[in-house]
Amino acid sequence: MVDPPSGWLQNANDPPWTTTFPTAIEAAEFPPYMAPPPYMEIRAQHSARLLMENDRLNLDRLIELKHSTKTELADRVLGDLLSAVKTSGNDLAKEVAAVLEAWDGKAEADSRGLVLFSLWALGMDGKLNVIPLPGRSSAFVKPWNPTAPLATPSGLADPADAVELLLKIAGQLKSVFGSVDVPYGDAARMRRGGFDFPAQGGPGRIGFFRAIEYSYSSRDKKFLANGGDSYVCAVEFSSPVRAKAVLSYGNASQPESSHNGDQLALVSRKELRPVWRTRQEAEAHLESRTVIK
Repeated sequence: MVDPPSGWLQNANDPPWTTTFPTAIEAAEFPPYMAPPPYMEIRAQHSARLLMENDRLNLDRLIELKHSTKTELADRVLGDLLSAVKTSGNDLAKEVAAVLEAWDGKAEADSRGLVLFSLWALGMDGKLNVIPLPGRSSAFVKPWNPTAPLATPSGLADPADAVELLLKIAGQLKSVFGSVDVPYGDAARMRRGGFDFPAQGGPGRIGFFRAIEYSYSSRDKKFLANGGDSYVCAVEFSSPVRAKAVLSYGNASQPESSHNGDQLALVSRKELRPVWRTRQEAEAHLESRTVIK
């Protein structure tokens, strides 16, 4: 595609048919072996929405949008989930409802309610995927519809089942963290090479464009970032070219290296560093020099 009417292209590991709106290529015009039929995961929908809501972008604004911590999934199901949990009546349900009602749908370090919501969403075991995992039914009332690609899927098909899982997770949270509304950065950490920062962002499969995956460490009862955003680069094709980047885990893996995880501080602040592209820039930032004769 060259210069589509929208002025932008995006892709978040989806088939090519929804890379821009209005769509520029139609799946029916290509052999079926080239790519799967049209669908659009929640993360890609958030990506497209961020672009559609901004008529013009400069480099700084693009970087700001890249670090969006809002989850698109909450907009689709949180209303149904809240309505259902409020009818449960028990004390834990009331506590859970209050926490989720106060949550703004973002994954910042001080967000309360996100740990509960994200563990619930992941605990739905693939039923909240746009394309459900094989052998699993969809949890959505409305499936993804190519005529409403940024508004579907939506709604909960079985709110009672969803609340049962939610309350089970809430009980586990109380047992492990002592609270249902544990701040996200207390429960989730970015660690590498001796660096340790509160996390933000969350799994792309539940609608975060700032995609960070976690695994649970039973040793210290924390969720530790282990995947997702790794190398991030934003380029403005101006004159001269401007570029900023970050490599989340740093430029070295040797335990004794000072560069093992030294870019995590930037990641935790949602910042990118300047890219050194010229010989002059590289020489100005040399850590050591060896002359070979």
